[in-house]
Amino acid sequence: MSEEKIVGVGIVFDEKEGGTPLRIESLVPGSGADACGELKQGDELLTIDGIEVEGKSAADLAKYFQGPAGSTVILTLRRKESEDEEKDANLEDEVVVVEVPRIEFSINDAQFVPWINFQPSDSEGSRSRFSEGIRKGADRLWAGVAPLQGSLMKQMKNLQTSVQNNAIFENISNRAIMVKQVATSAALPVLKNIQKELAPQVDPKPKDYCMYLYTFPDKFVIMPPVLPTPSSGAAKREAVLIDRSSIEISSLAVEEAESMVRGKAKAEIMGILGIANLMHASYLILCTGRQMVASMHCGVIYKVSSSSVRVLAKKSDPNPLELSNRAIEYKLLEELLDTFNMFFSYDWDVTQTQQRLAEKFRSNFHQSYNGTYEERENRFIWNHNILKPFSALHHTDCLLPVVSGFVGFRSIPLSSDETASLLVIGRRDWRRSGYRYLSRGVDADGHVSNSVETEQIISPWTSATMDSAQDAAGPSDRETSVSSFVIVRGSIPLIWTEADAFLNLKHKPKPELGNDSEHGNPLSKHLMELSGQYGKLAILSLVEQKDSSHERPLGLAYERMVQEAKKELEGDIVFIPFDFHNICGKLAFRNLPLLVNECSSQLESHGFCLLKVRDGGLREDRQQGGVMRVNCVDCLDRTNVAQSVLSFHIAMKQLAAIGAISMEDSDACLAAVATETKLPFPWAEQMSKQFKALWADHGDFISVQYSGTAALKGDLTRTGKRTVGGLFQDGVLSIKRCVQNNFADFHRQQVIEGFHGILSSPDSEPVTPTGGDAKDGAGPELGLTGGAVSI
Repeated sequence: MSEEKIVGVGIVFDEKEGGTPLRIESLVPGSGADACGELKQGDELLTIDGIEVEGKSAADLAKYFQGPAGSTVILTLRRKESEDEEKDANLEDEVVVVEVPRIEFSINDAQFVPWINFQPSDSEGSRSRFSEGIRKGADRLWAGVAPLQGSLMKQMKNLQTSVQNNAIFENISNRAIMVKQVATSAALPVLKNIQKELAPQVDPKPKDYCMYLYTFPDKFVIMPPVLPTPSSGAAKREAVLIDRSSIEISSLAVEEAESMVRGKAKAEIMGILGIANLMHASYLILCTGRQMVASMHCGVIYKVSSSSVRVLAKKSDPNPLELSNRAIEYKLLEELLDTFNMFFSYDWDVTQTQQRLAEKFRSNFHQSYNGTYEERENRFIWNHNILKPFSALHHTDCLLPVVSGFVGFRSIPLSSDETASLLVIGRRDWRRSGYRYLSRGVDADGHVSNSVETEQIISPWTSATMDSAQDAAGPSDRETSVSSFVIVRGSIPLIWTEADAFLNLKHKPKPELGNDSEHGNPLSKHLMELSGQYGKLAILSLVEQKDSSHERPLGLAYERMVQEAKKELEGDIVFIPFDFHNICGKLAFRNLPLLVNECSSQLESHGFCLLKVRDGGLREDRQQGGVMRVNCVDCLDRTNVAQSVLSFHIAMKQLAAIGAISMEDSDACLAAVATETKLPFPWAEQMSKQFKALWADHGDFISVQYSGTAALKGDLTRTGKRTVGGLFQDGVLSIKRCVQNNFADFHRQQVIEGFHGILSSPDSEPVTPTGGDAKDGAGPELGLTGGAVSI
């Protein structure tokens, strides 16, 4: 009897004639259904991830069980209190909600009965009877294999045709078993191909830093990561244990944990993202897949390519409405995680700019990138609040701090023997998170909506040279330069809203401003924070200035309040009004060099960071002494174009500073850009295309997270020109934004505020994690404790 490994749930349903009810007949040993310990024979399936199953056959529902390893499916089931149906006829059946993980496990031929959709001819009785027999055999549907989609379905149909035209029908009684064997051998290879397509793209060393999750009815056990090169004298590795009802979090020795999980089914994960405590349940959020997106001098950066949400504590005695709300809440949280675009690194702290890292670590620059959790830049740890329940743990190898925003990498050939690496990192500030019309302006603490710090890192290092630089023998003894430029964006830091958008469904609603007395204190706090973080501050405002524009009052109030605040604040603050639509709008893209001219003196004054690294030690050649804060109304489309134009100007200077090109070549390229002529070198043309594509991707990522669509004016960012196709695309995206922002963002806003622990409801009684710092109490500081989401 042959065995195969497959990813699935592992439930065998006994489907009665005519479809539902679907009852569990058995569980495949070693599968996720078997491991969760909460399913029983005879349980009747009611919903899958909140989707009603009434009237649907097992084959119809097969696609809902499909998914990658590490993900889960939420089932609502009806369970009879007793097998003696006559005796307990007056008792109400119990309704239970069970979370079942999809994991890899072994199956054999006896456990696999494929579903084949035969369509027999009525004129051929023998074939009809045979097909009916196959249909009844398919009633024992294994849900882990049932999703026969795409190429698998095509291959099964081909198999059906070949079997029907074959002499196998001449002796049905002797040959029926052959159909099962042929179908099994055909299905399993195709299933493996599907799994490969579903699996996230991973790095060449997939087992480095991997962890294992073990699921029990009352607890989760997470084994610590497998470290590629454990350091001598490192702290003893410990596993993490999470009680599913009390959410008590503790650590235990690996040896003790191994004896506890021996022989149990496991799921591979990349780390713990945190515990979200919402209104209807508490959820453990895990990173189950990673994709390598960048490799630089400082190490490798990964994107969270897949995540998994596991239910922890839930309210007792749920009624049908509560069950429905919990399922909706669960799906919203899953969908939200997909839009966050989260990134992390095992090698270095991606929450920090190169300059901030240089200030923290000097003597051993390469080996000190990862730092400790406390040393990271708090405002950019996207999962900061939901990691708080784990603060009492002594070792944090299992925790995965992430940034949300964008990471993009390009390797740019400059000549036959010179190559530069270009890395762009966009870090979103979580402290005033939200969606377009629902999150505008500044709060009382000076935090603004859609606040993103973008860093442009240029180095002669490539992925090929990174390994030698971080070799166990130590970094290269030659001196290497790394250059970094930082630019920021954020909503206009005044008290303002656009409530008119929801009342009248206007594409361009009129901003509603608060009084000047309301703006002063929050604006001052915001400007003080920026000055403290970056030094000199240049504010580039791209809002319209025409008398007829609905943006004009907002822009005038902004400039007036900044000028007032400057009188009381220390520091160098410059306000630059630039009406982008009037100067560069429509097809006037040739005026983009005017934007650089307006900002050139501030860019020159601020400079950029240049680091010299030799023998692992750091020598700082220069610091970036200030920052350009760019905004329009949404801080999306115009802001994307402006930031990319200014950053390209600096990129040419960065290339010269690291020695990749000469200063004369840099000046020649900048002169060509200023006069809108062709760049003088083939490598410069190639770099320009790569640069624009990378910054356009950056703009799209930031835009999707705030407005729900890709950025407008994307053709201008990517090509430097406006096109008819680009204008048409902008029209389509504008309509999509209007619909999205008016009808879909309310629930998303509630969930994201709950995720960050900034939404509270007096009617909610969420479970309080006991593993966090006791002094934090049950308030918003404990991840989502005290937070709620009303669905």
